[in-house]
Amino acid sequence: MKKRASLLAVLLAASLSFSSVMPALAVEAPAGEVEAVEEQAETEMEAEAESESEVENDSAEEAESESTTDSESDVKSSEETEVGTESEDEEESGVEEDAKEEAETESVEEASEEAANEADQPAENDATASDETEKGTTDPMEIEGPIDGEPTMETYVPGDTDGQSSDDLFAAYVDKAFGGADSSKKLRGGGYAGAKLTGVNRAIYNYIAAEIPAIASGERASTSFSIDVEEIGIKKTWTAQDLGVDAIVVDGAIPQEVRDAFANATAQYDIPAVNKALLYDYPYQMYWYDKTVGVSFTTGFGWSAGYDYELDEYVMTITSPLTVRFAVSSDFDVEGEAYTVDTSVGKSVQTSVNNANAIVSKYSSSDDRAKLRGLSALLYHLILTLRGRRIPSTRMWVSQCKFP
Repeated sequence: MKKRASLLAVLLAASLSFSSVMPALAVEAPAGEVEAVEEQAETEMEAEAESESEVENDSAEEAESESTTDSESDVKSSEETEVGTESEDEEESGVEEDAKEEAETESVEEASEEAANEADQPAENDATASDETEKGTTDPMEIEGPIDGEPTMETYVPGDTDGQSSDDLFAAYVDKAFGGADSSKKLRGGGYAGAKLTGVNRAIYNYIAAEIPAIASGERASTSFSIDVEEIGIKKTWTAQDLGVDAIVVDGAIPQEVRDAFANATAQYDIPAVNKALLYDYPYQMYWYDKTVGVSFTTGFGWSAGYDYELDEYVMTITSPLTVRFAVSSDFDVEGEAYTVDTSVGKSVQTSVNNANAIVSKYSSSDDRAKLRGLSALLYHLILTLRGRRIPSTRMWVSQCKFP
């Protein structure tokens, strides 16, 4: 646009010059002046051409400068755009990597939880199965044949080896209660023989001996004792090791060898020895005991076999107590009951003592003649009260009476 403007300016100038000289053209100018004018015109045209060239050069340089500036701006903008793009790409890549890592972490955690659940499931199933097993829904092994046993009893008969009957012993018991002449013998047992016993035998002796005076005095009727085995030092549960055998259940059954081992291991007592010690220490308080019939006692405990899940093996357990029964003489028993005393007999002994003391007290201040008459009258009255009564012994007459 600038170059065209310059050309138009030259042409305008030329036209003006031409119009200005038009009148003069009609006049013949001198040759020298014409040449001078032509040279001046050429000089001016060259100057204008150079000026236009310079203008064109400046325009080109400005265009190049602007192009360079625009190019640099474009480059910078492109670089910034690339940097921003790279930054955005990096940010997007970081976000994607974080998301990927979180996804992988969640995947790993889910896989771990699934693995843990799968691992826990068998354990829960095992625990459930164990609970069901403990409840008896399943057994480790079916046992053929009996898995329990009944207790067995045996009788020991000491006999009248000391030559004293139940009647003789009762008379001595009453005499002791009245403060009889034979003061060298004490009414209560001294425990001398019992002190020589040990272990389970001593425990059985102590248990029974504590009740003997109560039977003699009529405070206890039963002569049968049922003793928990743990009270006398015998444990209830027995393992194969306790019995000295390899196993309690062999090929699905309890061998006779194991049953015999159980019977021998649990029979840790000697009732005949305990019986002798009691008779020695409590001869008069045991006036009611029929030694010709003797004492019956447990020789084999009742038992059951089962699986102990804590010990993880079969065990045998005692299911019955130790039973000891002393036979009662027919003079002192309740009719039809072999191991029950008539408590009125023992209670009457103290009544007799009270009657005797009352008679002595009533006539203590009288002379001998008056005492004899008073005693005769009381004895007659007491004898009359015995008519029609069951009297075990002639020595018991006073025990059957009440002082009027």
